[in-house]
Amino acid sequence: EFRAEDHALRAENYFRDAVRADPSDVGAAIDLASFLSDFNRWSEVAAVGRELSLRRPDEPWGWLLTGLAAQRRTDVTQAAFALERGVS
Repeated sequence: EFRAEDHALRAENYFRDAVRADPSDVGAAIDLASFLSDFNRWSEVAAVGRELSLRRPDEPWGWLLTGLAAQRRTDVTQAAFALERGVS
């Protein structure tokens, strides 16, 4: 029997495994954050962005993910700070 929830959980586990295998991998972080954003899991997107920013502070994607998540959670101050870091 096909259950979308089972497939989504399996996909999420694969994305998380990829991030655990290499926490500084930008592509893996973006894939996981994209998956989480499909389900409006913004605090988890923010955590992915923060972790990437800590590991690779000069990489814009960590900041952009953090800023997007903050904006979606209506934290305008944090969003502005993170997005500014991401585009500068």
